[in-house]
Amino acid sequence: MSLLNITTNGAIRTVTLNRPEKRNALNPEMMAELIEAFSATPPADERVTVIRAEGPAFCAGLQLSSDGLQEGAEEMVVTMFDTVQRYPLPVVAVVQGPAIAGGCELALHCDFIVALEHAPFAMPVAQIGVTTDWFLTKKIMESAGLPMARGRLAKSADDAAQAAMEVGYPVVLKIASTDIQRKTEIGGVKLNLQSVDQVRAGYQAIMTAVGSAAKDAAIDGVLVAPMVAGGVETIIGVVRDPVFGPVVMFGLSGIYAEVVKDVSYRIAPFGLDEAHRMINEVRGRVLLDGVRGQPAADLDALAQALSQLSVYAAVYGDCIESIDINPLLVLPKGDGAIAVDALILTTRNGADNE
Repeated sequence: MSLLNITTNGAIRTVTLNRPEKRNALNPEMMAELIEAFSATPPADERVTVIRAEGPAFCAGLQLSSDGLQEGAEEMVVTMFDTVQRYPLPVVAVVQGPAIAGGCELALHCDFIVALEHAPFAMPVAQIGVTTDWFLTKKIMESAGLPMARGRLAKSADDAAQAAMEVGYPVVLKIASTDIQRKTEIGGVKLNLQSVDQVRAGYQAIMTAVGSAAKDAAIDGVLVAPMVAGGVETIIGVVRDPVFGPVVMFGLSGIYAEVVKDVSYRIAPFGLDEAHRMINEVRGRVLLDGVRGQPAADLDALAQALSQLSVYAAVYGDCIESIDINPLLVLPKGDGAIAVDALILTTRNGADNE
């Protein structure tokens, strides 16, 4: 009986680790099959391989505990890790069950780790098909390897003032509602607030404006987040094409993407080299090199974000209608990139296919 269950769905190959009950997964038979599976040349139509594991307490990885590793298997372990790392296509570890703390060294040798419990299809069915709230969006994006700015939800003007002191001035206020996708247009955003009085007034102004423009919207409160300074504002996202599946988009934020349509696209998934080519295709690319005394942006962090998003979109493409990260702030070289706001629209396809 094979300890691996290998299936192919379009461009995605899934390798499921079948862990027999009361048998440690890290044994010579399992490792030999993994080495064989990742030593072969991938088919021309394969674009990503997913490793996942069955069992509620078995993460997508192998435990290297002293009592679990069979004698003489150390060399095979090294060979297995090396083979997976050298595989020419992206390898994604889908962590199933309790978090990584249970021991999942194989997952740590893959290109990406995705926490299954934060995936879009793990949301309650009632939320499928609608835009997720900011806090759930933050969890989803961070599980995909895309850091988001921290923040706290406030329920009153006084609460917002307290939250501002906690996250640190200056701050930005944003209406928190799953019913409102474009917050700025209806007065649901206040930027660069630098005092308690400004925060209290900003909270009241947002609630008044939203109450007038979106009377039927369910309001969760107002998000208080630090105002991130510096960097170049970009936009990255995912749309689902009926022919090609999930497609990743990149452009500079503002009029460059919305008016000039200076954007580039790639079918998901793709690696870092392709992400850099994608960045170089936009006409506004020069702004990322630093102009008028501004430092050059962290292009490697931007490419990493694009690649991470592409792999996540490929794995969960059946559950994602669209992802809009705007802006993704690309900080000076060496400082990384951070998503300031994001919008995720999910689909019922993932639920309907069960």
